[in-house]
Amino acid sequence: MSTRMLLELLAGEKSVQEFENAYRMKPHENPFRRMLSAGRPISKVTVEPQSEQDDDLVTIEFGAPDPAFAPFRV
Repeated sequence: MSTRMLLELLAGEKSVQEFENAYRMKPHENPFRRMLSAGRPISKVTVEPQSEQDDDLVTIEFGAPDPAFAPFRV
């Protein structure tokens, strides 16, 4: 995603629905919602400069399920 989209989302300037619409995804396709449901926390965030475009890119990586974060399973 773009750095601007991330900043607007975190600042509350864009809603989750606007984010999903911008990337043409249905709510069940939202990668953040899926990772949260799976208990997989963010493990790495990288900002990649895009010299030929208006905005830089943000890449977010998720770690393995964390027992303190993941839903309890028996």
